[in-house]
Amino acid sequence: MKKSYIIENKQALEVALKFIGKKQFEEAKKILTNLSMDGVEVKLAEIRLMKSNVKAISGCKEILDKQPDHLATMAYLASLYAIKKDEVKAKQLLLDISGRSVDDYFFWINIAQTLSFLCDYNLAISCVERALKYDQDYMDPWFLKGHIHFRLGNLNAAIQVYNRILSYLPLHQPSLINLAVSYGRTGKHEISSHYQKIAKLSGPNNHYLNLMEAHHELKLGDIIKGFDLYRTRHNLNQVNTNFIASADMLKESSQFKGKTICVETEQGSGDNIQFSRYLNLLTDTKAEITFVTPKLLHPLFKKNFPKARVITRHFKSGTYDYSISLLDLPYVFEAKQDEIPSKGKYLSAPKKHQQKWQKIIKKTKGLKIGFSWKGSNLHANNNLRSMAVEDFIPLFNCPGTDWFSLQVNSKNELPKCDNLHDFTDQLNNFADTAALIEQLDLVVSVDSAPVHLGGALGKKTFALLAYDPDWRWRTERTDSYWYSSVQLIRQNDFRNWSSVINKVQKQIVELEQYKKQ
Repeated sequence: MKKSYIIENKQALEVALKFIGKKQFEEAKKILTNLSMDGVEVKLAEIRLMKSNVKAISGCKEILDKQPDHLATMAYLASLYAIKKDEVKAKQLLLDISGRSVDDYFFWINIAQTLSFLCDYNLAISCVERALKYDQDYMDPWFLKGHIHFRLGNLNAAIQVYNRILSYLPLHQPSLINLAVSYGRTGKHEISSHYQKIAKLSGPNNHYLNLMEAHHELKLGDIIKGFDLYRTRHNLNQVNTNFIASADMLKESSQFKGKTICVETEQGSGDNIQFSRYLNLLTDTKAEITFVTPKLLHPLFKKNFPKARVITRHFKSGTYDYSISLLDLPYVFEAKQDEIPSKGKYLSAPKKHQQKWQKIIKKTKGLKIGFSWKGSNLHANNNLRSMAVEDFIPLFNCPGTDWFSLQVNSKNELPKCDNLHDFTDQLNNFADTAALIEQLDLVVSVDSAPVHLGGALGKKTFALLAYDPDWRWRTERTDSYWYSSVQLIRQNDFRNWSSVINKVQKQIVELEQYKKQ
């Protein structure tokens, strides 16, 4: 009788876990409530139903206090830290688990989720495949598989996965949104628009849809409407939601004098370099400005914005009349395409950094070109906007050129070419990078921070763009209304960099011949 009782309870727990896997949480809750057994597996199942990540993390810790090596709990806790964007704790748990596993669907999907957060996509997708072996009807592994293919730039594979999900759940809004984005990235904008419309009809108002609309308007050049809509990103918890109210109040205010305003950077270094031009408009209002920047940008911004108190996040303290994101200043000042401030040079390197790099670079005699082939892995579109360093070899072979790597922290070894120079171990921050670029004749880079820095320094810059690039580069045009010195060189076909390299090669030959004259 006791054995039968235990079997019945185990079977009930298995059914509850299947309901959790299929997102049928109320059904799972009913079964777990009526279970007349306890233990770690039941406790963990109950934790999986918790809506509060804080409570779920606390519950996992309680289990691990009693059973430190409970692998399924460790894997789930790692995924919770990943959601919280606590990279250090998520990594540590993966290291603790390393070399061990559990024959369990939830173990493998949680490991896959954590690895995906850590941008280890190839290992993540192998864990997704392990999870799918348990039940092909669970949607989490399929959606994660689509997401990983998207991040890897395998858009056709991503589209196939999202279509599979929609064949089971025709109004699954996240899949509709991602399908719209995937088709957009491949240049199929009509199909993308079709799925975007279905996504809008499929459920409640979604901030991702609003963000997509913002990108669309900005790409079309309606930057007043675009930057207004772009503030929806705050609702996605990417940045401080209080920024929305502050931006509205600042926009309506006519009196800034004597007010204290805290301006905070966000997103990537390139974004912050691009929008730092608006800081001068704010300092001209006679307000007291505190500009909070990342450590790597601090020396450069401190030199260029003397009217503001430029600090790193570590030193932020006190209260302010307004706190606002740097990227919302175009909204506050009602940016217009033909009235972008400081299209030419608006940044320069500190003098001591200039002197350092003048001594290093003066030894070379050819056309001096800085190059960067890869952006940050944190960017959603990084695998499509980035190249392999080997793609640059035809450019390195251009006679009369010297090439200087701007690719900091690269794990790639540079090709063996006499005209390649790598001083990136001496690029301690963006003040160093700016000083190096100031000694060059040209910057050639994919869509990442060196493009923005080259443009902000007024240096001739070739921006190498993917087939469907970021909104700020618009469509088709070869010039940028953000930077007068930046030329846009676009892919003719999806994922085809050869045409881009050919165009750059011709222009470099012309520049080198011009320099000889």
